[in-house]
Amino acid sequence: MLIEDGLLVCGCSGGKATPTGGQGWKAHLMKLSRSGEPIWERAMRISGNECAYNVLPGSKILIFGETKDSENYGFFLSCLDSGGKVEWTKVHGKFEGVMASGIIDIVDGFIFSGSVKTEKDWQSRLFSVGMAGDIEWAVDVACERVFQMCSVEGGLILAGKRSGSIFLARADCSGKMLWQKEFGAGCGISVLLDGDDYVMGGENQHGNPFVCRIDKNGNMARRIDLEGSGWIGAVARHSAGIILARHALEPGEHTEILFSDI
Repeated sequence: MLIEDGLLVCGCSGGKATPTGGQGWKAHLMKLSRSGEPIWERAMRISGNECAYNVLPGSKILIFGETKDSENYGFFLSCLDSGGKVEWTKVHGKFEGVMASGIIDIVDGFIFSGSVKTEKDWQSRLFSVGMAGDIEWAVDVACERVFQMCSVEGGLILAGKRSGSIFLARADCSGKMLWQKEFGAGCGISVLLDGDDYVMGGENQHGNPFVCRIDKNGNMARRIDLEGSGWIGAVARHSAGIILARHALEPGEHTEILFSDI
């Protein structure tokens, strides 16, 4: 995350990778200068095994991610001051599994999204929290997985997967769905607001990456299915067009940065 005086980078550190996701990880946050030099960093033990997936900058810094104790998974929020000192941490939920997808600012609080596993089924949800990190409401989203959420005027946009289909939904800041659309087999993994449109990337039914442009009412305007395996894990705006990050599946392949005129 680019900020006025540098960069904020979040993730995890200090653990061990395992086939089931790893153990002993700590949530990790680093502040870097614009030239990439470390200014400070914090490794945070929350429940025993955690990873930070999103960071919101400001006068306070908020990080959002997943955590697990000896039995249950949950979402966590941690608030830090500008120097990296932790002011509070809140853990929400006791589930068989969770997948964090995104967090945005709203008036007097935040909305975060994710998917939870209960009784062997996955369900996506939106959670509204106040400035102290306490949940004010939670609503289900009509899809199994939400992979990314971004802020739009008056609400948010969600990219995910529903019953094997690419899923995109628009909601207001109260969690009310304004529209929900499906775009064929596959899954939506990344989304970007671009002018009045949305640019979404993901994986199609054949295991190949795709990128598409969708208008403000949720109608497909253009779609490009790309060569190679994998999916579009991130989309960003650049003066030269849209930047795509393709995550490959084939052995020996690496993440590829692409430019698109979509």
